[in-house]
Amino acid sequence: ELGVVIGSQCRNVSAEQAEAVIAGYTCVNDISNRTDQREEQNWVRGKAFDNAAPMGPVLATPDELPEDASITLSVNGETKQDSTIANLIFSIPELIEEITALMTLEPGDVISTGTPAGVGPLSGGDEVAVTIEGVGTLSHEVVAGEFAGPIEHNFMPNLGPCRSHRNSSSCWAAGCWTRRDCTTNTATSALARRTRRIF
Repeated sequence: ELGVVIGSQCRNVSAEQAEAVIAGYTCVNDISNRTDQREEQNWVRGKAFDNAAPMGPVLATPDELPEDASITLSVNGETKQDSTIANLIFSIPELIEEITALMTLEPGDVISTGTPAGVGPLSGGDEVAVTIEGVGTLSHEVVAGEFAGPIEHNFMPNLGPCRSHRNSSSCWAAGCWTRRDCTTNTATSALARRTRRIF
């Protein structure tokens, strides 16, 4: 993915003013742990594990990035993704406008702009390379970690239908984010409702 690196603190930036807050661009590989991503709606475990989201190797200045810069990803030398930033669903100025309407961005914050078609699984030992025209190539090896098994906790309950509802959508609508019986687990359900409002 193309990473947009913010250069100055900003809030409520219009699309027309967005370029003024961009320090430059870098490569990002926004790797996902799909198993954990399916378990939690907010994706913390699926996106924020150790060594997640490698980025770099350089910060290219805005004038170095062509408007239709090519972006490719290869695994073990085989091209898996091949596109251009002209195919972004939302333009970079639109992303900055939307994000800064919701939160303040600080210098050094990085916006990952989304991945082209061709997402696939990775395995330990795979060599991955993300190349963006005008920026360079980010290369890294995938190191397989040990799976410790599912995590049981009450702070951020796992998603999935509980015994009182037939499917996850019903649990979501009721504010129940637990596989346990939500009618007897009101403290957890209340926490889930508060968390849902935050996120």
